[in-house]
Amino acid sequence: RILCLVALLLVVHQVGARLPCSENGNTCKSCIDCCSKNCFNGVCAPKCLKLGTTCQRNEECCNDGDEIVDCIKGVCRKQSLPDGSPCTVNEECCSLNCVDEVCKPPCAKKGNKCKKDKDCCSGSCFFGYCFDCVPFGYCKKASDCCGKKAFCWLNICF
Repeated sequence: RILCLVALLLVVHQVGARLPCSENGNTCKSCIDCCSKNCFNGVCAPKCLKLGTTCQRNEECCNDGDEIVDCIKGVCRKQSLPDGSPCTVNEECCSLNCVDEVCKPPCAKKGNKCKKDKDCCSGSCFFGYCFDCVPFGYCKKASDCCGKKAFCWLNICF
C-alpha cells in the first residue's frame, strides 16, 4: 500500500496537481475554473459559440475581445447600432439596414406592403406595395422607370 501511495504521489507531483474543473451551473471566478472554459456572470456556462453561429440566447455567444456579442435574430453578432448611427455594413445596425453609411429603419422588400416610398428598400411604393422600379408616375431619371423602353420625361415615367 505504501508503495502504491508513493507512486501515486510521484505521478501527481510530475503531472502537476490541479483541482478538477467546475461543471455547468456551478459558480466560477474566471473561464479557467469551468470545464467548458466559459464563465458567464459568475456561473459556468456551456461552451460559447463564435460570431456568425446560430444561437438561441445571448449567453451562448462568445464575446469578441472587449466587444459584447449577443444572439441577435438567431445569430451570434456584435451588439447592434441604433438608427442614426454611422455604419459600414447592414449587420452593424439593429435594423440590418445601413444606407449611405447611416443605420436606417428596416425597409420593406419588393412585393411587401408599404405606405410611403421611404418604407421600401427600393424607395418605390405604389398602391400600397413595394416595387423595384416606378411602373408609372414620378421619376428622377429613366432608370427609375420599369421596362426597357420606359423613359422619364418631366419627372413622369412613360
